[in-house]
Amino acid sequence: TDAIYIGGASAAIDPQTGNSALDERDGANNLLRIYGAAPEDFRLMRDTYRAEMPDGTSWQMPRPGEHNALNALAVMGVLEFLGFSRQQAAESLEIFGGVWRRFDDHGTAPSGARVFDDYAHNPEKILSALQTAFLSGDGNVFAVFQPHGYRPLEFMQHELYEMLQRTLRCGDTFIMMEPFYAGGTTSFKPSAEEVIAEYRLRSGKDRRYLTFPDRDHLSDYLLLKSRPGDVILILGARDNSLSDYAASLGSPEK
Repeated sequence: TDAIYIGGASAAIDPQTGNSALDERDGANNLLRIYGAAPEDFRLMRDTYRAEMPDGTSWQMPRPGEHNALNALAVMGVLEFLGFSRQQAAESLEIFGGVWRRFDDHGTAPSGARVFDDYAHNPEKILSALQTAFLSGDGNVFAVFQPHGYRPLEFMQHELYEMLQRTLRCGDTFIMMEPFYAGGTTSFKPSAEEVIAEYRLRSGKDRRYLTFPDRDHLSDYLLLKSRPGDVILILGARDNSLSDYAASLGSPEK
């Protein structure tokens, strides 16, 4: 096995070969060394979900994103170790439908924006989802996050802010909804409104941070503000209605 790398990257693309060296992220180069491959072996097919091996083997990936590509690399390595051919492994990966709520594609909103839904519920996973969203459209990202509880939000709120400040682009928007309550606590603090107020204060009244009292108001905003090329990304865990909400915003591609 050599490796998989799809969907674009921060590393510069060689204008003559069209290839890009895989930089040292997420231990990817360690995987390359294990399988005896060089970073320049990887062809980037930007804005597509296809993976291509140096020997010409290629297949459609079920989900975009570098983290999904690296997971696929690991799976392919295991399959080849177990005795399956590279082609058999590629064919199996191509028909794998992905995992529910891992960057599920819910089609296009009436505004023309693409709608995706992801289970991401902590700063690291939200970062991966955001990076994938940046590669899934050529416009802005509207990220809607519903924390999976008040205590988890209290625990992550400062780390989440630091990550967002490093990651969000000028035209992006981060919207926090009130945490999902499933019992188990008597404290309903901090609220989404309190956290967003803190984010805006710390960032100099940055208007990229918003909150809404309910999903009706949120939908009005998303459908009014988004445009073709934008991405609407619904994030959060435990509340299965988030998937239904994402589906209500988009319509399946025909």
